[in-house]
Amino acid sequence: MKIENLSFSEAVEVLAERAGVEIPKDSPQEGKHEGIREAYGITAEYYQERLFSKEGKAALEYLLKRGIAKEWAESFGIGYAPAEVSGLISHLEKKGFDRRNLVDWGLLGRRDDGSLYPWFRHRLMIPIHDEKGRVIAFGGRAIEEHQEPKYLNSPETPIFQKGRTLFAYHLAKKVAREKGVVLVEGYMDVIACHIHGFNQAIAALGTAFTPIQARKVERLSKEVSLLFDSDEAGWKATVRTGEVFIEHGIVPKVVMIPKGEDPDSFLRTYGREAFEEALKNGRDFILTVFDNRAKEYNLSNAQQRSLYAKEMAAILGKIKDPVVQDSYFLELSKRTEISKEVLKEVATQNERPSRQNRRREARKGLHWEEMLLGTIFVKPSLWFEVKDELEPALFEIEAMREAVETIERYASPQMAMPALKDEAKERVTKAMMEIPPGEEESILKGCMDRLRARRLKREVAEVKEALSASEDLETRRALSERYMVLMRDLKRSIRRGDDAHEEL
Repeated sequence: MKIENLSFSEAVEVLAERAGVEIPKDSPQEGKHEGIREAYGITAEYYQERLFSKEGKAALEYLLKRGIAKEWAESFGIGYAPAEVSGLISHLEKKGFDRRNLVDWGLLGRRDDGSLYPWFRHRLMIPIHDEKGRVIAFGGRAIEEHQEPKYLNSPETPIFQKGRTLFAYHLAKKVAREKGVVLVEGYMDVIACHIHGFNQAIAALGTAFTPIQARKVERLSKEVSLLFDSDEAGWKATVRTGEVFIEHGIVPKVVMIPKGEDPDSFLRTYGREAFEEALKNGRDFILTVFDNRAKEYNLSNAQQRSLYAKEMAAILGKIKDPVVQDSYFLELSKRTEISKEVLKEVATQNERPSRQNRRREARKGLHWEEMLLGTIFVKPSLWFEVKDELEPALFEIEAMREAVETIERYASPQMAMPALKDEAKERVTKAMMEIPPGEEESILKGCMDRLRARRLKREVAEVKEALSASEDLETRRALSERYMVLMRDLKRSIRRGDDAHEEL
């Protein structure tokens, strides 16, 4: 079953969300990870106890300076990771946890000499929760000016992938259907919003906003406001995020705040009413992009106007709803004095190179199996999207088959990398070097198309063999029907124009 490119389980969740039905989510896989969840929950309690002890005095003062009172620190489960090394390790060992597991789960690190240390030290600790409100990771915020990096996240684990997680999602989902969603950049922005009554605020985790996160937001509401920092980096993040949303049928609003402000500082300086007014005055994302980019061109010049039109048409080409898309093409036509039909043709032309980019690995002298594994190691969260389809037996390159088996054994690409055999490590590393930033998902899509085609070809061959060997009329009829279904799927796949099927 596929709905909106979701897996069966994701599709069930989407339909249940839309219908307002609560579905049980416990599964054998959930039970498998109970130990890591328990460890993170106990660690969160440990960090919060430290915050309200003598050790946490500087961290608590920092919070108060940021306008976060004790009750809000308790509400968000904020804690403090001490600078000393042994406390957390000893605490978790007394609770019965094995040190090796704690390293694998990202709570401890291991030095070259084999000694262990807590992943977080002398940091303000902000728990990251899953949709059920269970702690699955941490964001550690620097307390001292000289501390680097400013923010440090937990490494990805079987229960935590940055590209699938949204901070405070478990809180916002209670009110988002009524209030919509406000997407901000950082933990402190979210916390400030909630303190001031805007509990529909959520944030990505310091990485590029992903299609999976967009789907999660869509489950809550199609009314989305983007409120990022008012600097150049914030604007670039707004554009990138907005483009992901429009590909999922949501045209967000862009909330503008004074230059030099972020949501946290704006709320502390101007207050709740000004923030609420800013939300009300949020502008259509696409029209805002039209206006902002127009400032970079001389639209009285025909050549400049043409360049501007091409750039804007490329964005409009990502809109799936033809009615919505048409209205924006009409607006762009008015602004550029270029016909709507020409602009649509430009948008169509822009799609062709992007399809070619998805197949770039074919020109790199690398096998697609290597590129598939390469994308997974570059962006480990992708493993959890496709792992159910990655049967080792489907891989014909022995080193790649062994790599898949190793990832399965260690439950994540990050943990599996050190255990790869030399040939697999060399092949995967070479592939990782050839993957352009931001193209991981499109390259993986092309590789997965080939893998699915290979599986279908094998099934077709098996059915043909069984058909020729069978003399039973009913069995032959069932096999013939199965053969027709498989061949139809293959033809449909080829008709999509995917050159991944050249090997067929």
